[in-house]
Amino acid sequence: ERARELFQEGHRLYDLRRWGDNASVYAYSAPEIKFSYNDYKISDLVFPIPVDEINSGFGVKQNDWSGTLPR
Repeated sequence: ERARELFQEGHRLYDLRRWGDNASVYAYSAPEIKFSYNDYKISDLVFPIPVDEINSGFGVKQNDWSGTLPR
């Protein structure tokens, strides 16, 4: 049950140590891949905020937040 609930959260090795089980750890090396990509425009990477969204916030009144903090 614990193995299913904590899957991929990094607790397995510590559980094996605590329980005294042997753990096999295999480290596989990945091939080194080098690449570069220079054919892009800034508009491909940045999504602009529509002007209507920017202008719709004017005239909005800020609520008083000082009494809403937990004690």
